[in-house]
Amino acid sequence: LDWDDLALSPRSGQAVIRKGKGDKERKVPLSAEARRALAAWSAVADPFGGGGPVFSGKGSTRLTTRQVQRRVGEIGRQAGVQVTPHQLRHSFAKRLVDERQPLTLVQDLLGHSRLDTTAVYIKPGWRDLERAVENL
Repeated sequence: LDWDDLALSPRSGQAVIRKGKGDKERKVPLSAEARRALAAWSAVADPFGGGGPVFSGKGSTRLTTRQVQRRVGEIGRQAGVQVTPHQLRHSFAKRLVDERQPLTLVQDLLGHSRLDTTAVYIKPGWRDLERAVENL
Protein backbone atom coordinates (compact mmCIF):
# COMPACT_ATOMS: atom_id res chain seq x y z
CA LEU A 1 0.00 0.00 0.00
CA ASP A 2 1.44 3.34 -1.07
CA TRP A 3 0.41 6.78 0.14
CA ASP A 4 -0.84 7.47 -3.39
CA ASP A 5 -3.30 4.56 -2.96
CA LEU A 6 -5.08 6.42 -0.15
CA ALA A 7 -7.72 9.12 -0.40
CA LEU A 8 -8.24 10.64 3.04
CA SER A 9 -10.53 13.41 4.20
CA PRO A 10 -12.35 13.99 7.49
CA ARG A 11 -15.65 12.85 5.96
CA SER A 12 -14.62 9.99 3.66
CA GLY A 13 -11.74 7.92 2.49
CA GLN A 14 -10.69 4.89 0.55
CA ALA A 15 -7.75 2.63 -0.11
CA VAL A 16 -6.99 1.18 -3.51
CA ILE A 17 -5.81 -2.39 -3.07
CA ARG A 18 -3.72 -2.93 -6.18
CA LYS A 19 -2.45 -6.44 -5.56
CA GLY A 20 -5.06 -8.30 -3.57
CA LYS A 21 -5.39 -12.04 -3.61
CA GLY A 22 -5.16 -13.26 -7.19
CA ASP A 23 -3.60 -9.90 -8.12
CA LYS A 24 -7.08 -8.37 -8.21
CA GLU A 25 -7.51 -4.63 -7.70
CA ARG A 26 -10.34 -3.16 -5.65
CA LYS A 27 -11.28 -0.07 -3.65
CA VAL A 28 -12.14 -0.32 0.03
CA PRO A 29 -13.79 2.47 2.02
CA LEU A 30 -12.01 3.55 5.21
CA SER A 31 -13.79 4.16 8.50
CA ALA A 32 -13.43 7.44 10.36
CA GLU A 33 -11.15 5.73 12.88
CA ALA A 34 -8.91 4.33 10.12
CA ARG A 35 -8.75 7.75 8.43
CA ARG A 36 -7.72 9.44 11.69
CA ALA A 37 -5.05 6.80 12.38
CA LEU A 38 -3.65 7.04 8.84
CA ALA A 39 -3.62 10.84 8.96
CA ALA A 40 -1.67 10.73 12.24
CA TRP A 41 0.69 8.10 10.81
CA SER A 42 1.31 10.17 7.68
CA ALA A 43 2.58 13.04 9.84
CA VAL A 44 5.28 10.66 11.12
CA ALA A 45 5.94 8.37 8.17
CA ASP A 46 5.41 10.75 5.23
CA PRO A 47 5.71 14.29 6.65
CA PHE A 48 6.60 15.90 3.31
CA GLY A 49 4.06 14.01 1.19
CA GLY A 50 6.73 12.21 -0.82
CA GLY A 51 4.68 9.06 -1.36
CA GLY A 52 6.13 5.59 -1.21
CA PRO A 53 4.99 2.74 1.03
CA VAL A 54 2.61 3.48 3.91
CA PHE A 55 4.40 0.93 6.08
CA SER A 56 8.09 0.24 5.69
CA GLY A 57 10.77 -1.78 7.37
CA LYS A 58 14.39 -1.03 8.07
CA GLY A 59 15.96 1.35 5.59
CA SER A 60 12.53 2.49 4.31
CA THR A 61 12.03 -0.69 2.31
CA ARG A 62 8.53 -1.99 1.67
CA LEU A 63 7.31 -4.52 4.26
CA THR A 64 7.14 -8.09 3.02
CA THR A 65 4.15 -10.33 3.65
CA ARG A 66 6.19 -12.28 6.19
CA GLN A 67 7.19 -9.10 8.05
CA VAL A 68 3.52 -8.12 8.33
CA GLN A 69 2.69 -11.59 9.66
CA ARG A 70 5.45 -11.31 12.27
CA ARG A 71 4.41 -7.82 13.37
CA VAL A 72 0.75 -8.75 13.72
CA GLY A 73 1.78 -11.88 15.65
CA GLU A 74 3.97 -9.81 17.99
CA ILE A 75 1.18 -7.29 18.64
CA GLY A 76 -1.11 -10.22 19.39
CA ARG A 77 1.41 -11.72 21.83
CA GLN A 78 1.68 -8.37 23.60
CA ALA A 79 -2.12 -8.30 23.88
CA GLY A 80 -2.21 -11.91 25.11
CA VAL A 81 -3.85 -13.40 22.02
CA GLN A 82 -2.66 -15.46 19.09
CA VAL A 83 -3.57 -13.72 15.83
CA THR A 84 -2.63 -13.66 12.16
CA PRO A 85 -3.53 -11.19 9.40
CA HIS A 86 -5.76 -13.85 7.86
CA GLN A 87 -7.64 -14.30 11.15
CA LEU A 88 -8.23 -10.54 11.19
CA ARG A 89 -9.68 -10.82 7.68
CA HIS A 90 -12.03 -13.59 8.85
CA SER A 91 -13.06 -11.52 11.90
CA PHE A 92 -13.76 -8.51 9.69
CA ALA A 93 -16.05 -10.58 7.46
CA LYS A 94 -17.81 -12.23 10.40
CA ARG A 95 -18.42 -8.92 12.15
CA LEU A 96 -19.98 -7.51 8.98
CA VAL A 97 -22.34 -10.48 8.80
CA ASP A 98 -23.13 -10.21 12.51
CA GLU A 99 -24.08 -6.57 11.84
CA ARG A 100 -26.53 -7.89 9.24
CA GLN A 101 -24.65 -6.57 6.22
CA PRO A 102 -25.58 -8.30 2.94
CA LEU A 103 -23.31 -11.19 1.97
CA THR A 104 -22.73 -9.58 -1.43
CA LEU A 105 -21.36 -6.48 0.33
CA VAL A 106 -18.97 -8.67 2.36
CA GLN A 107 -17.96 -10.40 -0.86
CA ASP A 108 -17.09 -7.07 -2.49
CA LEU A 109 -15.12 -5.80 0.51
CA LEU A 110 -13.07 -9.02 0.62
CA GLY A 111 -12.55 -8.98 -3.15
CA HIS A 112 -13.99 -12.43 -3.75
CA SER A 113 -15.21 -13.42 -7.20
CA ARG A 114 -17.45 -16.17 -5.84
CA LEU A 115 -19.96 -16.01 -3.00
CA ASP A 116 -18.93 -19.57 -2.05
CA THR A 117 -15.49 -18.25 -1.10
CA THR A 118 -17.03 -15.58 1.12
CA ALA A 119 -19.22 -18.18 2.85
CA VAL A 120 -16.08 -19.91 4.15
CA TYR A 121 -15.12 -16.70 5.95
CA ILE A 122 -18.37 -16.37 7.84
CA LYS A 123 -18.87 -19.87 9.17
CA PRO A 124 -20.92 -19.70 12.39
CA GLY A 125 -19.05 -20.11 15.64
CA TRP A 126 -20.24 -21.78 18.84
CA ARG A 127 -21.79 -18.53 20.13
CA ASP A 128 -23.78 -18.21 16.89
CA LEU A 129 -25.14 -21.73 17.36
CA GLU A 130 -26.06 -21.03 21.00
CA ARG A 131 -27.86 -17.81 20.02
CA ALA A 132 -29.80 -19.59 17.29
CA VAL A 133 -31.02 -22.25 19.73
CA GLU A 134 -31.89 -19.68 22.39
CA ASN A 135 -33.92 -17.64 19.90
CA LEU A 136 -36.29 -20.54 19.13
